[in-house]
Parts: sequence; structure tokens; C-alpha cells
Amino acid sequence: MTTPAGQQEADGPNIARVYDCLLGGSHNFAADRELADASIDGISTDGRFTHAYNAVRVLADALLHAVGFAVPKSCRQHERAIQSLAFTIGGAWGTEIDFLDRCRRVRHRSIYERAGAVQQQ
Repeated sequence: MTTPAGQQEADGPNIARVYDCLLGGSHNFAADRELADASIDGISTDGRFTHAYNAVRVLADALLHAVGFAVPKSCRQHERAIQSLAFTIGGAWGTEIDFLDRCRRVRHRSIYERAGAVQQQ
């Protein structure tokens, strides 16, 4: 499925597309697939968290593309994508953006430092 500049992904995950993904369909986007993967029984808490985090990161990238920008492929790409939300969705979401940045740091620890960094809450 093709859309101009990530138009559909900027709308956010959609339950119908997540369901399509779970059924093996092709009418879904990266954020939908990540949320579908996060809902599968039997994966670790770290894995579930990473899939949910990836869905947020894909949406942050899509929002940035929707306004005509992109995070360069380099060091700190995830950090810059999350920080860009202050400009794409606005400063009124500061508390939520701070939470997502804390999630980014937890995800980093769970991927690069130690397994089990994510605690089920």
C-alpha cells in the first residue's frame, strides 16, 4: 500500500489494520504491525515493550515526514525522532513527550545493556 509522505501512518495505528496484520493481510503499516506484534501472547515483557515503542517511533517519523522533514540516519536517531514530537504535535504534549523519552531510555537499556530492563507494570 502506498501513500504520499506517510500520510496514513501519521493518522496512527488503526485497529482494523492491526487485525489485518494478525490475519496475515497486506493492508497495514509499520505502526500497525508493531502493535500487532506487541499483542502476541508468549513474548517477553522486553519484547512487548520494544514493539510498542517501535510503533511510537514509526509514528514520530511519519509525523516529521508529514511536515516535510526527516531525522538523518545517524547516531541518536531514536532520540531525535522522539524529541521532534515537541515540534510536530506541539508543546502542550510535553508531559507525554517526556514519558516517551523515558521509554526510549528504557528501551535502549533493554536492547544494549541488559535483558529484563523493562518491568511489567
